[in-house]
Amino acid sequence: MEIKRARFEIITPRLSAALDKCKISDRDAVHLLTACVEAISLNPLDFVINRTSIRRSRQHFRELKSSSIKSKFFDLNLNFLTIHWDSKLLPDITGKTKVDRLPIIATGPDTVQLLGVPELSAGTGYEVSSAVYDTLEDWSLLHKVQAFVFDTTASNTGRLNGACVLLEHKLDRDILYLACRHHILEIILQSVFVSSKFNPSSGPDIPLFKRFKNKWETIDKTKFSIWSTNNKAKNVLGVVRQEILMFAQKKLRDNFPRDDYKEFLQLIVIFLGDIPPGGIKFRQPGSYHLARWMAKGIYCLKIMLFQNQFNLNANEKKAIQTICCFIVKCYTEIWFTASDALQAPLNDIYFIKKTRIL
Repeated sequence: MEIKRARFEIITPRLSAALDKCKISDRDAVHLLTACVEAISLNPLDFVINRTSIRRSRQHFRELKSSSIKSKFFDLNLNFLTIHWDSKLLPDITGKTKVDRLPIIATGPDTVQLLGVPELSAGTGYEVSSAVYDTLEDWSLLHKVQAFVFDTTASNTGRLNGACVLLEHKLDRDILYLACRHHILEIILQSVFVSSKFNPSSGPDIPLFKRFKNKWETIDKTKFSIWSTNNKAKNVLGVVRQEILMFAQKKLRDNFPRDDYKEFLQLIVIFLGDIPPGGIKFRQPGSYHLARWMAKGIYCLKIMLFQNQFNLNANEKKAIQTICCFIVKCYTEIWFTASDALQAPLNDIYFIKKTRIL
């Protein structure tokens, strides 16, 4: 009996993209597509459904999509670009281990374009600069780069072997450095934690936060203390309370995509005696990281709100009050406006004036 050759291609650009989005392997795609064809009473033998053909089709559509994206980007005919990068530990293609990858993004007037996410063999300045340079060369953008945006790690900012310096040498011209202001502000807050005698820990756990997390289930969420019930908060926040409150409410209406940013603003609104959009709700304390201030700020605000139901010694209470007053009065506005490069100089002046009279 002669076996008929399949005639109909089943993989389309849309289907290929869906398989990639759902992380379906070529082998699993064979089973899924066969079952789908049978489910609509068609003969699977009439369709090209085998692992090799599916793999070839998916690669072909990826190449077409990549070429289309590049073509549209080139058609913008931009005269200058800012290049952003920030290495991240991400799962490898097998999902079993993690690898260091470097997302590289180009921004220009009214446009943002992901250029690539190359894998790094090491997080050194040389490896980072080589990955960025090769990506820019692949997109033919070497002559359009005018500025770098990066975090403030030594691998980026090193005077001799930092990625920025090495990239400047490769491009053979001066480039404007725009260090990530959020990273700089995290350093400032860390100094506040140190100066307030708040000693979190040198290990992965912060004892005070761990105690509060364990206590959370027994806390009455309807009984919390706002700014006006604390003498220090009244003295520090009295003049600026309305200004900060209006700022936080406005930012909440902007629908921030990050849940931790949203929770942080909601806690500030509640602490200042108002009701955030959606009502007063408290989330269970989650994870925290010693190198990231947002979670620590959220924990401090929650502890301040429920301090009457949580045992704090004199030093802990004083430290929490200092940190919360600093966060609310000085830090909230500067953090959420950090990405506005045009207003940065003026915002820095306001920030310095606020901290001097804290």
